[in-house]
Amino acid sequence: MELPDFLKPDTPPTDQDSMAVCAIRYAIGRRSYIVADAARWAREYGAKSAWVRSVVIRDLQEAIDKEDRGFTGALGDEMDARVWREVLSELQAHDRPLDVGATIGVPQEDR
Repeated sequence: MELPDFLKPDTPPTDQDSMAVCAIRYAIGRRSYIVADAARWAREYGAKSAWVRSVVIRDLQEAIDKEDRGFTGALGDEMDARVWREVLSELQAHDRPLDVGATIGVPQEDR
């Protein structure tokens, strides 16, 4: 018996996925214009690939944990840290199940 599509594992990462992860990892902690490009890639590739999303979430969470423990600069400058925290939140939200009732405006007590 074949598994339904929603139960099949995510497709293996492509070369582009792997290179995107490398570029994003390179940019985490940098104080550079490249952070904006890498954050965009994290959002774009993270939306397309569960593998990219899971790797980036893990890497960002580790860097944020370091920063929160006092390792200044683990996320780059303040503005870079703010961007990476936003990216992490967006990628984590992508994995949360959608509350269809809330999306179409059904009151909580009626769901």
